[in-house]
This record gives sequence, structure tokens and C-alpha cells, in this order.
Amino acid sequence: MNNAAAITLIIFALIYSNNSHANPDRVAYELQHECRKSAEEYFSKEIGAGINETDDRIFITTSENHYNSRLNKCFILIKSKAIYKAPAEKSNSYEDILLQELSENSLYGHYRGYTHSKKSSFCNIRDWKCESKEQFEKKVKFLMND
Repeated sequence: MNNAAAITLIIFALIYSNNSHANPDRVAYELQHECRKSAEEYFSKEIGAGINETDDRIFITTSENHYNSRLNKCFILIKSKAIYKAPAEKSNSYEDILLQELSENSLYGHYRGYTHSKKSSFCNIRDWKCESKEQFEKKVKFLMND
């Protein structure tokens, strides 16, 4: 092999090895970016500004999103607190947490807990039933981090 051919082979190998390492990072970034964009659109369409008011309650809602590369799924976690306006009803205030998978538009999990109680009134992720907000958050953390 002459020097020109050896140099060409080395340059080709360097370019190929750099591209093969950069592509997975770029793809992951693009998937996370698309997930964030989808989550923002979903939140805006379904929730609006994040503060909604009815005659008897105020709802304060926030969200976070995550693309889970292990499952190839885009999740949005929506947290909403319903606060009753009447002082006598304040003990009935509650918190809803929904874990939604956006590409399939499927509900992955739902937690509802009242401010006056440590136990949940409703708590599940898929077929798994949970007993507390802590259990729910532990499962959500697994899905929202990877």
C-alpha cells in the first residue's frame, strides 16, 4: 500500500468513527426535542395557561416531560392542585398527577390524593395499584429518568 492510499484509509477511518459516535447523541437529542415540543403542544391544548378557575375551585397545573429511550416513549407528567375557595371546603382540596404517554395518547398512571389524608383515593400505573403518593412517584421516577 502506498502512502497516499494509507493516508486516505486513515482519514476515512477517522471520519467514520467520529460520525458513528455522534449520531446516537444527535438522534437522542432530536427525540428529546420532539418530545418536549409535543408535550408543550399537548399541555397548551388540554390545559391552557396552567391556572383555571371555576365557581368553587382554582386549579393550578404544571407539567414536565421526558423521552424514555429504553421504552422509546415520550411521557408528560401533569400535576394539578384543586383548591376550594370556600374556607369550609379547603380540607377537600386535592392533587391529581397524570402520567401520559404522548405518541400513543395513553394514560400510564394516575394519582389522586386529598390534602387531609396521607392515603390516596386513586393510585395506579398501568395494572399496578399503589397505596401512596410516594409509591407513585417512585414508579414515575423510573419512567421519567434513564
